[in-house]
Parts: sequence; structure tokens; C-alpha cells
Amino acid sequence: MSSSNDEDLIVPKKWHEALPRRSWERFNKTETGYPWFEVYEVTPNTYAIYEPGQFQEVISYLALGKEKAALIDTGYGMSDMRGLVELLTDLPVTVVITHTHVDHIGQNYARDEFIESYLKMVDLSEHYDWLMPSHNETYVDKEIISRVLKASEDIKAGEGGEYREQNRRGTLIHRYDYEGFAIIVKAPTS
Repeated sequence: MSSSNDEDLIVPKKWHEALPRRSWERFNKTETGYPWFEVYEVTPNTYAIYEPGQFQEVISYLALGKEKAALIDTGYGMSDMRGLVELLTDLPVTVVITHTHVDHIGQNYARDEFIESYLKMVDLSEHYDWLMPSHNETYVDKEIISRVLKASEDIKAGEGGEYREQNRRGTLIHRYDYEGFAIIVKAPTS
């Protein structure tokens, strides 16, 4: 085992020098006017929504059906995913979250469907014992769903309480810290 004090083990140095990734060249890029996102048509009914502006390089997907669309993950939360999706489709959109890390749920608070899905999970909570952990969590108590739902509703209503503010590459964000979780959102514009 080696150790280095000058190397960041989480964010690789100069990660951005590999951009743009050559793997995207085989897809048609869709210009949208949303500079945070790069959108690629990966099949005639599927868009990859790529966020190259941060080291995790988040990819969300928009799958278009005949009557509905599915947004798979809402991204990092640094730009207007809802506006982008509304530009790409007129279909009603259902949000599907693969797991609850910040780079997958950053715009959940902006979607009414997210709050509706949490309401359903709260209603069904008597039928399960705990939540399925994602990545590094070993156990997630099901009661956290009710608390995340309440916090999301409060933030959406402008009543989220205290937050820390930061400007991240020109985008003002708010981080609301709660016991057991945090919600990071793009700051509302006046």
C-alpha cells in the first residue's frame, strides 16, 4: 500500500483533460441551449443526458414511449433538468431513480413526480422492514423516506430552513443538512 498527501484519491487530477470523451463520437449530439448538459441520441427513442462539468460525469437517460417518457435519474442538480426534458419531449414524464446518491437525484425536488413517488413509498412502508442500501450504506431505516419527503416538500415551498450556499462554476447552490441525509438544490432565482 502506498500513500500520497498531494494526490486526491476521490477526484483525479486533470480528469477534465480526457474530455470530450471519444466514446460519444458515435452518437448524434442534440443542441439544446443548456450548456451544462450534452445530449446525445443513443437510439431513436432514447437520449443520454451527459454532465461533463464535474468529475463523476453523470449520465441520465430520457426514454420516449408512445404515451409517456421515463427520465432515468435527475442528475447532479447543477442546471435545469426539468427545462431540458420539457424541451426534448411533450410527453408526460415519470422519474425513475437508480439509487439515492447526489449525482443521481440532484433535481428530484423540482419534479412533482418525485414527491408523488415518495408519497407512495411512505404509504407502502408498512410492508417492508428497511430500504435497499446503495453503495456504501449498510442499512437504511425506512423512516428516512418520510423525512426526505417532508424536507423535499418544505424546500419546494421555500420553507426548507437553514442551508449553506456555494457558487459552483457559476451556479448558486443550497445544501440543506438533515440528520442522516442532505439535499442539495440549485438556488431559486429571484
